[in-house]
Amino acid sequence: MAFKLETTIDVPLEKVFEFMTDTKNAPDIYDYVVKTEKVTEGPIQEGTEIKEVKEIRGREITSTLTVLAYTLNETYAFKNEVNGYTVEYQYTLRPNGEGTTIEFNGILRPKGIKSFFFKPMFERIIKTEDSDHLDRLKKLLEKKDKEEENI
Repeated sequence: MAFKLETTIDVPLEKVFEFMTDTKNAPDIYDYVVKTEKVTEGPIQEGTEIKEVKEIRGREITSTLTVLAYTLNETYAFKNEVNGYTVEYQYTLRPNGEGTTIEFNGILRPKGIKSFFFKPMFERIIKTEDSDHLDRLKKLLEKKDKEEENI
């Protein structure tokens, strides 16, 4: 799967990166995420593990995310092993005037022959779950930034 999205947020890069990499903000960014908890001690870095709880069709599903890349104000990537697939979320951020452009790549890798045959169906599910998460992030951060300006 090569699921790609891009958006520009009218908020400085440092604020965007800080917000999106703070695990407590995940429920505000991702539609089905109920809560997250950093399992590994210390700051977020490559190898950090994050417990994620999603609610899908009334069921809670718990999984562990592993941070694959973390470069301050540049890149953030994590993976999740689920139902015979490795799902990777890769974000690249760059300044755009006074705002931030985010490029997102979602990658789905089947593990085994059974997963390979069900890959198109699983891709549709992932796209349905996460196709609007950058739009949600944009609206949330731009609203928050305007509120801070008015204080």
